[in-house]
Amino acid sequence: MATGWLISDRYRLIEQLTARPPRVLWRARDEWSGQLVTAARVPMPGLAGSEALAARHRLTREVQVMEGCWHRHTVWLLDAALDANNLWVISEPAQAPTLAEALAEHGPVAPEQAARWGHDIAGGLAAAHEVGVLHRDLHSGVVGLTGDGAAVVGGFATTVVTRQGVRAGIPVHVAPDTAFGTDEPSPACDVFALAAMLYSAVEGNGPFPDSADRATLLVVAAAGVVIVPRRTRHLTGLLMQMLHPDPAQRPTAATVRDLLADSPGVRDRGGLRRPVVRTPAVHYPHSAGICA
Repeated sequence: MATGWLISDRYRLIEQLTARPPRVLWRARDEWSGQLVTAARVPMPGLAGSEALAARHRLTREVQVMEGCWHRHTVWLLDAALDANNLWVISEPAQAPTLAEALAEHGPVAPEQAARWGHDIAGGLAAAHEVGVLHRDLHSGVVGLTGDGAAVVGGFATTVVTRQGVRAGIPVHVAPDTAFGTDEPSPACDVFALAAMLYSAVEGNGPFPDSADRATLLVVAAAGVVIVPRRTRHLTGLLMQMLHPDPAQRPTAATVRDLLADSPGVRDRGGLRRPVVRTPAVHYPHSAGICA
């Protein structure tokens, strides 16, 4: 795909935003309404025939469900489009900067700031979990920061699908229960990834012993070996519970949201809220034939 490519006779690619192979994110324009949108290509390597149809059906259903999930801390999904055997998830424009970019520029943050982001992200995850949608690939690169300091979760329904099933994100955020794909992802996996992200935001490194080797990281993740953080102060107990190797012992996203609501730095944050109601210029019907 290249600049100018028209997806499903509707969404024209303008500029490539990010690329974390094999997933690619583009800024695009909806030729029907003139609005700018974000287009995420969801690759399905090794899938064909009924496997590809099943994968498209699952991801498209998630888009349809999330379309009605208008939460102030989630990116609003608009459409799913099939073009040249590629599945594209269309959403409202991505927030900038991302959490990853902010951390790269400014370095680790205080626990109070991490608590604010954690409260927002947990709220967005809880809303998605309530309608039966998992994120599966939560990391700082899919969390946008608004001008008023709120965190907004994107990347829903764009998880890479392979012949072995859903591939769960980058190793430092992989829960022990899904490190080698032996168990199905669950809401507890998203909670683990959120904890790993907040841990990294404060500590400057992930919760596992350092290793540049993905295979070694996965082994460590599967073993549930977590380094106790040193700088997280009042967040330490909650983070360690969220990082528990047993998914049944982790709190739900809704519980994390509620616990962080009374955390220092969150309860006095004032008007840092994203508008709940978003009104698009046109209705975005889902592309015909995707789930056939």
